[in-house]
Amino acid sequence: MPISEFDIDDLDRIKPLWQALHAHHCAIAPQLAPYVEPDQSWDTRRAVYTSLLSQGGKIFVVTEGNSLVSYASAQSSRMPWPATFQTSPQVLELTGLFVKPEYRSKGIGIRLLAAVDDFAKDQGLSGAMVGIVHGNTPAANLYASMGFVPACSLLTNFGRPIVRQSKNPPALIRPLLPEEVDQLRGAWLQVHHHHQAVAPHIAPYVSDDHSWEIFKPTFHHAAAEGLLLGAEVNGALVGFTCAEIIKNTSDFTDTWKTGTTIAEIEVMAVNEGARGQGIGSAMLECITDTLGQRGITDVCIGAFEGNTGAMRLYERAGFRVAWHDMTRFSN
Repeated sequence: MPISEFDIDDLDRIKPLWQALHAHHCAIAPQLAPYVEPDQSWDTRRAVYTSLLSQGGKIFVVTEGNSLVSYASAQSSRMPWPATFQTSPQVLELTGLFVKPEYRSKGIGIRLLAAVDDFAKDQGLSGAMVGIVHGNTPAANLYASMGFVPACSLLTNFGRPIVRQSKNPPALIRPLLPEEVDQLRGAWLQVHHHHQAVAPHIAPYVSDDHSWEIFKPTFHHAAAEGLLLGAEVNGALVGFTCAEIIKNTSDFTDTWKTGTTIAEIEVMAVNEGARGQGIGSAMLECITDTLGQRGITDVCIGAFEGNTGAMRLYERAGFRVAWHDMTRFSN
């Protein structure tokens, strides 16, 4: 069965394969509902693939006769964690892969990934990443066999209220001003060091100075938007969180029902000596309340592999693991 490349004029032939993948996601993770309807899912994904092909990405397909049995899509993308990992600014992103069930265990997925790797080499891309819906164990095993490792989990709270837990935490939660951002350097580096401690397998990591200089503008932007909050005990800063508002994203709307605007909580941190007092829960409630006052109730938050304490905090608040990013970075 040959592998060939698709162009924009052929896109609608992929529709049944994408809708089968969408149905698979609905089946393996029903707890993440509400899902969009199949036709709406394809309309959104078709626009994604149109953009991908127009910007130099590739869609590879495997055919038997006149029938498509599998496809993979890939593109050059901005590395999403430049303040954490030491790799090239652009990496290969595998944006989709599906093999019809009756054609699995025939090496088709590996052949497609090899074609994607050849595309990456042609583009000069040494790093790669791929995302999978929670529960898609066969896909995770396939990518692991090709050298990918778990890096980050994304938890969502689409269409569900936050479970409130904080009870009079010993902290004042307040917005931080742009001129206070420099006070966060030490606290941010605690986060950076924690990532290295819990997930050494995702190395190489960037230096402290580089990490701070890259992430500092995110804090400034959040502060200007009123979305950078600090937790104080007796006048001392013991924790902080910030969020970003994302409009008209297809990252989620080809799969889940959300509003046109969602928010991602970029970071949630409590100093080591202040943990276990409900400060993290209080900050999570405050940032989601702030977003809710702006009409944003669909929220997501990420946690790096091994950060079990953060995962427990988010899950207690009603977030559910929805997505896993796997990476393959060159040391």
